[in-house]
Amino acid sequence: MRTYNSASLLIGLLLSTPFLSVAGAEPSVQILGGGEVSRDASYVYAGRVAPLSGSQLGNGMVSRLWADWLTYEYKKNGVTYDVSTPGLEVALGVQRARTDFWWSIFGGVIYRHTNISPHDPESAVQGGKFRIKLQVEGEQTINPLWKLSGNASYIFEQDAYWARSRLFRHIGSGHQLGLEAITQGDPYYRLAQLGAVLFGIKLSDQISAGFKVGARKIEGSNSQVYMGVELGNRF
Repeated sequence: MRTYNSASLLIGLLLSTPFLSVAGAEPSVQILGGGEVSRDASYVYAGRVAPLSGSQLGNGMVSRLWADWLTYEYKKNGVTYDVSTPGLEVALGVQRARTDFWWSIFGGVIYRHTNISPHDPESAVQGGKFRIKLQVEGEQTINPLWKLSGNASYIFEQDAYWARSRLFRHIGSGHQLGLEAITQGDPYYRLAQLGAVLFGIKLSDQISAGFKVGARKIEGSNSQVYMGVELGNRF
């Protein structure tokens, strides 16, 4: 497994941005960060979502800054390829929220620099690329105990997709226990995940944490255990 000090530093810088809310109040800026690891892959990220003038989180226009670093392996023709791909995304979006549901949609530009070792002459993603990215998110309360959420994104020209669904049950004290299913890939890479998640762990008046563990399978490889953590000032 590979780790990257620069990615960890970036997450630390974004998460140290002062929260603009006071304890117990709705945050005026959303800060997110976290990571996920398995034997042959890793992912770390940091993000910041802020409302534009005249809007507020959950209702109106927002800007989104996202930085991440993904590593993984894939096999082709008996060769194992190691992929390292840091990225930076800038996007604008619209959010809407009601008592029992919310949704958002973002469109923006992502720059990703992909290194593949050994060199794969058939890969269209290696090197530095600017792409257009579309992302949708939503959450629906089913009843006082259960809720369902979903996220999906697509990167044009690269034909890369990512989709996640989660089903949660409130278990008391603000905690939520549930399941997640994830699929992602591009023309050269396919991955599926299924795991358990626990959210709503209060680290402070402003910061909550979530943890997850499960199994993932990359096409052409054996199944692996993955573990992850998510941090944010708004869940």
